[in-house]
Amino acid sequence: MNALTVLFLAVIISTTACQQGIQATTASNDENKSEQTHVMITVRQLAFEHCQANEHAGLQLIQNADEWQAINRQPDVIGRHANNPADSQSAINFDTHFGLLVTAAYRPTPGYALHLVSTETNIDAELITIEFTMTSPPTEAIMAQVLSYPCTVVELPKAEFNRIQVKIAGDKNESLSIAVP
Repeated sequence: MNALTVLFLAVIISTTACQQGIQATTASNDENKSEQTHVMITVRQLAFEHCQANEHAGLQLIQNADEWQAINRQPDVIGRHANNPADSQSAINFDTHFGLLVTAAYRPTPGYALHLVSTETNIDAELITIEFTMTSPPTEAIMAQVLSYPCTVVELPKAEFNRIQVKIAGDKNESLSIAVP
C-alpha cells in the first residue's frame, strides 16, 4: 500500500466517523423579535486531487450512482477517493445525499489542493455556501510544468435549497455557483 492510499484511507475513516445529516436550530432575530429557523447541514469531502482535461473551473452535480461511476471512469481524474472505484457508488448514499464535483481554475503545476473549511454550513434563503482553501505546493518542490485543475467531490444531504455557492480562498479567490433542481 503506497502513502497516497494510506492518506486516502485515513481521510475516509475520519470523515465516516462523523455523523452526516441535517440539523435544525432556532435563533432569535433581534430586529423583529421573531423566531427564525436555521437549517444546518453537514458536508463531507471525498478525496480527489486534480482533474487535468477541464477547460475551466466549475461545479457538477452527481445525483446517482451512474453519474458517480462516470466521474470515476474519466481518465483525466487523478487521485481517486479511498474506496475502490468499482465500489464507489457505496461512497454516497444517493437516497439521502448527492455529490458535487468542484473544479478550481487552472494552476501552472500539480501540487495544489482544495480543503473544506468547515463540515457544517447553513441554508440561508435556499442557498448554501461551501468554503474551501487552496493550498499550494511547497516553494522548494520541483513540479512538472503542466496545467492542472485541482478538484474535489463533496457529499451533501438532500435538503430544501435550490442554489449552491462555492468560495475558494487562496492564490486566486474564486466563487462558483450552481442551481440545484
